Amino acid sequence: MLVDFPHEGMKTIGFVMRSFNDARSGEELAAVYVPSALNPTSGFLEILPVAKLTFLDVPTDQAMTMIISGGAVVPDKMSLMRDS
Repeated sequence: MLVDFPHEGMKTIGFVMRSFNDARSGEELAAVYVPSALNPTSGFLEILPVAKLTFLDVPTDQAMTMIISGGAVVPDKMSLMRDS
């Protein structure tokens, strides 16, 4: 999926590690790991509303290949998956 990172308007690939509900509001949140290019074992953990996530139709292995290659290897086509 895509998340705003490092600021709103810029997108990067992230991986949802788990989702949970906010104890006060009940809003669905996600723990999203945003790996660094070239060293995916270092990265950032973001907690954000599921509603702010943009899901992609890219399998995990292809997403990791994109990250490790620094964007040199990407699928020919990608689609955003939108709620209907």
